[in-house]
Amino acid sequence: MDETALKIDLREVVLVLVVGLGALVFCAGALANDDPLWFSPVFNETPTDVIVHLNGCDARLKSSSPQFQPLVDAINQTLSQIDGYEQGFGLSPESLLDYRTRDRSIEIFYAQPIRLHIPYRFGHPTNLLIPLSGPFGETRSLFGGRDGDYWGGALRLKTNDALARHANLLVCSR
Repeated sequence: MDETALKIDLREVVLVLVVGLGALVFCAGALANDDPLWFSPVFNETPTDVIVHLNGCDARLKSSSPQFQPLVDAINQTLSQIDGYEQGFGLSPESLLDYRTRDRSIEIFYAQPIRLHIPYRFGHPTNLLIPLSGPFGETRSLFGGRDGDYWGGALRLKTNDALARHANLLVCSR
């Protein structure tokens, strides 16, 4: 009777466990967030229109505006630094009106639904609102939606300072 000793290579076992666990985490994140690049925080999209609301007057920027590209660069940098997700609140029609007519905020519009590569389920918005003042400005909130309407829940930005600096440089029209 030929008896061979069972030999276990501990390195192979650990390697298989690490690769299997990594694949499980990746697949779970990709399925849960509907995004295979959920772990890559890079955002680089060009909006069709940006409206900076400045206490009752608006600065509307199109791609032909000289301030457009620097602001888009700041937007893309800011959207590459998402810090969290809050689902317990949203914009009421009144607070949206306030951000458009009395407070400071930036509304960003895209031609096609965008994908923010984040570990949270946020949908695929065509418009974003980033408050720069008021309660949601202090919490560095980012609201997403479609067709000018906004969904419940908000992403939390690491900072909105670059956007506020760019907004302060703009001249608005009434």
